[in-house]
Amino acid sequence: MAIAIIALTLGIAVTSLRGESPAQKLERTVYEFSAFCSRVRFRAAEEGRDWVVKYDPEEGFSATAIPDEDRETPLVPGDASGKYASTKARKNEDDTDAPALPVIRFKLDKDFVFETPGEAENQLANDEQLEIFRFFPDGGASGNHAVVLKLGGLQKVFSISKLTGRVLISEEVPE
Repeated sequence: MAIAIIALTLGIAVTSLRGESPAQKLERTVYEFSAFCSRVRFRAAEEGRDWVVKYDPEEGFSATAIPDEDRETPLVPGDASGKYASTKARKNEDDTDAPALPVIRFKLDKDFVFETPGEAENQLANDEQLEIFRFFPDGGASGNHAVVLKLGGLQKVFSISKLTGRVLISEEVPE
């Protein structure tokens, strides 16, 4: 009986100390990136404006609302004060303490490799940021690039459904 208890305790200790396997880490990151894109999609529908997901090699992924300098309708439903307008769009100079539009961020762990198939690598080399996905208020989306996340020998490919705005996850890069 004592040997069985020691073996069970040792088995639990080994599995808890071993940590997360690469497959588990990739699956966790897939879930977190999908949740990030879902939050951005929800914000686009909630605020009635386009949101863009961009990739910056230094900062990771970020999502921001598209600035609309000539917008006369509120940026947030029910907000007639204009306090969420961009700095350039504010009419009064005394509005400088109003909050700027939020930015949603997602940072990859240092172990992951980010790739984009095709000509997107050249665009990323020339620009500071690469637009990955754009979410529209009607729930749709556009995305010119597939996003490939690699960890060791494992990879997941993210693309976007243009009709529904949902993130599609696969093992193979679409052609």
